[in-house]
Amino acid sequence: MKARHVICLIVAGIAVLLLILWVARARLAAELARQYFQSHGIAASVAIDRLGLSGVSGRFALGPASGPTVSAEKIELRFDPLQLVPRVVEVRLVHPEIRAEIAADGAVSLPGLQDWIASLGKSRGQSRFVSPDLAVSLSGLRAFLQSPYGRLELDGDLTLRRNLPVTAAFTVKPAAMSYRDMRVRVREARLSFDNAAGQLTLRFAGDLDSPDIAARDVGADLTAVGFGWDFAKGQIAVKATSLQLHVVSGSALMGVAVQSPTLDLVAHNLALSGTSGNWQGQADFRLGAGTDFAPDAIKFPALGDAALTRAVAANAKHLDLSLNGHVADRGGEIALSLSEPATLQGAAGGLLQVSQMAVQGKADGWAGSAKAKLAGKGLPDVALSLPEFHWSEGAFKGRAALNARFGYAMLRRAALSVTGDLKSEDGNWRFDPASCATLSLAAFHAGASDMVKNVKARACPA
Repeated sequence: MKARHVICLIVAGIAVLLLILWVARARLAAELARQYFQSHGIAASVAIDRLGLSGVSGRFALGPASGPTVSAEKIELRFDPLQLVPRVVEVRLVHPEIRAEIAADGAVSLPGLQDWIASLGKSRGQSRFVSPDLAVSLSGLRAFLQSPYGRLELDGDLTLRRNLPVTAAFTVKPAAMSYRDMRVRVREARLSFDNAAGQLTLRFAGDLDSPDIAARDVGADLTAVGFGWDFAKGQIAVKATSLQLHVVSGSALMGVAVQSPTLDLVAHNLALSGTSGNWQGQADFRLGAGTDFAPDAIKFPALGDAALTRAVAANAKHLDLSLNGHVADRGGEIALSLSEPATLQGAAGGLLQVSQMAVQGKADGWAGSAKAKLAGKGLPDVALSLPEFHWSEGAFKGRAALNARFGYAMLRRAALSVTGDLKSEDGNWRFDPASCATLSLAAFHAGASDMVKNVKARACPA
């Protein structure tokens, strides 16, 4: 045999061997992957469909065969073409399924994989095989979440970069949840997020039940524009140029039965940052709320005057609340102030107006000041000023100034002006005049005619 024939055979043999090794390396990589997970006590099913210089594709399942904790019909890894050593820059999962558990404190764990995940977390620094700008996409994701409050299934799509969401679109399957004394029945829930557009939308429909409130046919829609968030060094920061929340319910029981209550909240320049133990933030807000009351929903006590009773009942058929202001939270201390008068208006034109209010404090105590007026047909004209007040552990105290004009029962065109100290403890209220109170009365009509006219008096503290 000639030498050139021998050389050709050798070259051909090497080529065939290299081709076999090229084809077999996908199977070899799958076997190495299974051995790796087996060494960590994890049952794994791994198949490699393609293994090349540009990337890897395959499918996998981690966990019990009857119900894998994490699986995907297809996984694609794309490498950086400018790197000699394979470096993953993108991971794409098609139809992945995740089964996770959420503890009472919000911690998320993956059954059967937690020890492996913990070992990954102990490694220091960024792996040279993974890009710090790693992009991850999950298409057709199904997530099954088990928690002490109930079980949820989320379906949708998610993309991440640097472990932060870039886009998300999820729907929640109908479910029943409970937290302490509150029960929530979810009929519909959706979430949509686009970081590049800075938009977030949430939708909820269902029922709420608790000892303090029971609401049926609740619908809530939230939209945030200029929305963005970041997470670094254990601290989360959230911002939004504007946020709108609309809530409506068919009926609700909040001590009294109400019909078709609505709530609209608009916040501007929202900024919130902190951790679970320390938060701070601020926003300008506009709040509007309204509700109807059934004719027999509120039982009014005898007010001593038929006209006053009718006026109060007529106004209570429907109430509208309007509140504009600024709120700030600085490490648990909240400060609230009005940017314009707040109003509570009744169906018959009765109006309670808070012209000035500023409060600040924590859950165990508040301090502030306020001014309010009440007026309307059939209602007394009342002006109340609280230059300063303090509330702590159920006790209230403050300086108060009261001016009132009214005409009910036997009193005709009465006027009262008084200042003093207002106190409340254990539900018992007490007013101690600081100076003489002035009282005027046009007439005292006890019978068929006026018994006394043009009365003026002063009542002074002892």
